[in-house]
Amino acid sequence: MRYIGPGYSVTNYPKVGVENSAFPEEFFYDITPEGQTIANEIIATVYAKRGEFISRSIDIEYVLGKSISDFFFETDSERKELFHQHIIDHPFFSFMEKKKVLESIMAKHPEKFPAFERKERDDLFKYIKSIIDVRNAFAHGEIIIDVNNRIATLRFLILKRIKKMNTRFQKIFSKN
Repeated sequence: MRYIGPGYSVTNYPKVGVENSAFPEEFFYDITPEGQTIANEIIATVYAKRGEFISRSIDIEYVLGKSISDFFFETDSERKELFHQHIIDHPFFSFMEKKKVLESIMAKHPEKFPAFERKERDDLFKYIKSIIDVRNAFAHGEIIIDVNNRIATLRFLILKRIKKMNTRFQKIFSKN
C-alpha cells in the first residue's frame, strides 16, 4: 500500500482507504513500486508547475489591486496605504473581485487607460478570468493521476458541477 497525498487520486489502481488519518482525502492505493515512482514524478512536476502558476497569479492580482488604488489615489500615498491595508489586500477582496472592479473602472473611464481599446480590454479580462479559474483549480482542485498513461488531470468543482480542465492543464504541462 502506498500513500499518494492530499488533493491527489490515482486512476487504474484500487483505493484501499484511509488509514488512521485525520484527513479523509488521504487515500492509500494498491499501487506497484513502479507505479509509485511514476506517480511521484508526476506529483513533483505538478507541485513545481502549481507553485509557479500560483506565484504568477499572485503577481497579476497585485497589479490589478495597484491599478485600482492608482485610479482612486493618484498621489495621496497615506490614503492609498490605508486603502490597500483595509480593502485591496483584505481577504474578502478576492482576485475575482479585483478583476470585476478594474474591469468596471476601465469600461466607465476608458480615457484613463488609453493603451486599451475595447476589444483588447475584453480579451484581457477573459484571459484574466481563465487565469483565475486555473489558479482556483490548482489551489482547491484535485489532481487525478493516470499512472499507466503518465498524465495528470486537474478537476475542480465549480457551481455544483465538475469542470474538467484537461485542455488547460495539459497546455500548462506541455514541454513546448
